[in-house]
Amino acid sequence: MFGGSAVAIWVALAGALGGAAGLEIEGGRMLAGLGECIVGARAAKLLGVGPGDSVITAPSTLFDLAGEYPLRMTVVGTLAPSQSPDDDAVFV
Repeated sequence: MFGGSAVAIWVALAGALGGAAGLEIEGGRMLAGLGECIVGARAAKLLGVGPGDSVITAPSTLFDLAGEYPLRMTVVGTLAPSQSPDDDAVFV
């Protein structure tokens, strides 16, 4: 569960965004600080988010005092479709 949607979205390290991966930012900008993320094309569509929106990791544990705390991340960019698993990724 990610951002309240029951979709299979995975988190990837932002280092995968450059070089040989050939991924392009379609909207917004590159990561510049902590708490920011870039969302793959399909993930952005499924979650209904774009630059300026926020996503919350594991919102099901939001009020679980004994569990892990979710992280609110600001979406600063979205990727152009790549027809690869990166379309389903949230890069941090």
